[in-house]
Amino acid sequence: MQTRKDLYQAHRLMTQRVALALLQGSPSAAESPLRRTGVGTICGVMVAVLVAAGFGITGLIFKGGARNLERPGILIIEKETGATYAYSRQDRKLVPFLNYASARLAMPTSEIQRKTVSSKSLAKYPRDPLTGIQGAPESLPEPGKPSQTAWSLCARTTAPSGGSTVSLVGGPDIGGRPLADAQGVVVRGGTQDWLIWRNSRMRITPKAARGLSAEQPVAVDERWLNGLPQGPDYAAPTIPQQGHEFPGPDNTSAPAGQIFHVAAIAGTPERWYVQLPDGLASISAAQARLLLDSLAAGPPRDITPAQAASKPSQTNLYDRALPDSPPHIVAYDPRQPLCTVYRKASRLSTDARFTIGGSLPAPSGQTSSGLDQVVLPGGGTFAGTLSGPGQPVQTFSLLTDQGLRYPVPTADDIAKLGYSTKDATPIPANLLQLFKEGPTLTSSAAVRPVPAK
Repeated sequence: MQTRKDLYQAHRLMTQRVALALLQGSPSAAESPLRRTGVGTICGVMVAVLVAAGFGITGLIFKGGARNLERPGILIIEKETGATYAYSRQDRKLVPFLNYASARLAMPTSEIQRKTVSSKSLAKYPRDPLTGIQGAPESLPEPGKPSQTAWSLCARTTAPSGGSTVSLVGGPDIGGRPLADAQGVVVRGGTQDWLIWRNSRMRITPKAARGLSAEQPVAVDERWLNGLPQGPDYAAPTIPQQGHEFPGPDNTSAPAGQIFHVAAIAGTPERWYVQLPDGLASISAAQARLLLDSLAAGPPRDITPAQAASKPSQTNLYDRALPDSPPHIVAYDPRQPLCTVYRKASRLSTDARFTIGGSLPAPSGQTSSGLDQVVLPGGGTFAGTLSGPGQPVQTFSLLTDQGLRYPVPTADDIAKLGYSTKDATPIPANLLQLFKEGPTLTSSAAVRPVPAK
């Protein structure tokens, strides 16, 4: 006969099979349908209790986030305002700083830890006078390895006003049609004409300009011209005792300034010479054209290589800084950007090429430097001056997209700002001078109280 216990177990089994059939579609399943739910609930409650206990213990240990602020190298940032402070162990006071750059420079170490603290937690600390460098940056560009930065200095005429804008772009290559070595552009800055060739500007007389192109020189902004390296004048060499007769080829007489031409023979290029008091001096085709235009000494005389070698001059007039031949002058629309592009500055190269028609962003308004636009990746960069081709960068500055540069003179100051000399992006010296110089960033200046007005 079945006992009461047997009847109870049979009832439980029947109830469980009915529940399994309803919930899982299988009355013979081996696992309770609500077992996982119960286990999950219990585990969740336990985790919540542990997290709450952890937060409670943290709150007891670090009340208000204002503990350990007295340690060296702690840079305190007020949560509500962004104001920067450091604790002075000597004065036992908080030192408020005028700007973020000053706060970093004033730290006793370059290993800086930033802590954001509420103003309520800082209220108990007495304050020193406001300290720092007036005009120093409020923020700093992120440090990093020097990028493959191309520097482009561009000028263009804006319509419909007819004014001009000058832009300095650091970062991506702006593109445009590059000028070949045999090409140039004649422009006018103020009252002076200039030949733009390769990576320099050359002063040129109106007569010499007309000898290169019948078109009127295009007016460009002098600010753009001032940012280009200045080469020698595109002018004829000086001829001593011009017009006086002297012994020439094969002892025939010729006036000083007479041009001689040796035609190309058997693959050798043509050559040009000019008569000097002591004989024939070798010159370039461009110099020959300039002399023919300026001296009015008559047409050139053709001679043989042997005749040219019969009376050599000891004077060297050949100027390799000038084009070998008169450059082909390219006409362009002044509404298109005319740019000097330093594509390989990051490789310590100061070689530049001129381009026409690059893609520039729309002008964003006047900068502090007088340039109409300065575009820098990230709004700024830590840069080193590139004074010559292949030379290592020598002086360092912080550059901003407001056209300002802040010199940073020492390695210690550079480290306190979070940089290394290896991080510096090279910039040609002639472009750096376009930035308006701001205050020098030094540790000694950063700890001086701000003078009362």
